[in-house]
Amino acid sequence: MTKLKLIELSIPPSESDFLAIEAKFGIVFPPTLKAHYLLENGGIPDCHKMYYVPVGSNPGEVDEVTFNGFYPIRYQSRPTESTLEENYIEFTERQKLFDPKKYIPFGYDVSGYPLLIDFENQGIHLLNRDMVDENDNELVEYIVNSLEVFLSGLMPADDYENSL
Repeated sequence: MTKLKLIELSIPPSESDFLAIEAKFGIVFPPTLKAHYLLENGGIPDCHKMYYVPVGSNPGEVDEVTFNGFYPIRYQSRPTESTLEENYIEFTERQKLFDPKKYIPFGYDVSGYPLLIDFENQGIHLLNRDMVDENDNELVEYIVNSLEVFLSGLMPADDYENSL
């Protein structure tokens, strides 16, 4: 695995930016997510596409989970990108895809599907818009137990594809 290098970062959010978002939505950011955003706001991998492969696993023996970037908080680096706040409203209020008190979208995969972090356990999930559960809701799939583990398991697409 290689260290994640992000490009096209946005202006870092301030503590008051976080307080405003938390007050607006009635949430509290998971500490690991907040710490990440205070260092790097938004951004895409310098290799543009990465795969999550659990440490010690063979890439060909795990389910494919891709990572294409973080939603920026408050400030955009590209005019066409949407912020974490806009996506939170879109996915929870407009489309009602998941419980707004359980998850917050922080990033997206190669299909544009949101990656979510669980407020309670800080686990990482994918809203798989291609699959539905028994109630015909789009499936929220568990990936791994923390943002740190997720980020440490990211592998550039070329490395992943060459290892298959």
